[in-house]
Amino acid sequence: MKKETLAAVFLGVILLGCVVNIFCIGNLTDNIIALIQDAESVAENDNWKEASAKLNDAMAIWEKHRVYLSIILPNDTNDSITESFHELHMEIEAQDLGRVSWTARNMISQLEQTSSMEQVSIESIF
Repeated sequence: MKKETLAAVFLGVILLGCVVNIFCIGNLTDNIIALIQDAESVAENDNWKEASAKLNDAMAIWEKHRVYLSIILPNDTNDSITESFHELHMEIEAQDLGRVSWTARNMISQLEQTSSMEQVSIESIF
């Protein structure tokens, strides 16, 4: 009976860890998406310095969690989003509004897809 109880507790801890991970990824991507949308919005108003600052804030969040994301996300997803940050940064520096909008929307799409892969479902937990 002791082994079964220990196994049930262990499985419960694993399940809880999966659910916490799902919510952490969702919260992280939501925060980054909001900052990218803000950066795009202020760029549309020709405030390129503030757009750059907001993008730098989003990049700082991404970099702060880089080790965690490297463990959780596939390498190609992680690399693609990192490259998109650098591309968006270059477009903001070039003050090319059309490219900023396109790159920001592409990046938001990547982050939303990453978040949706981690949504609570039977497949994401087991």
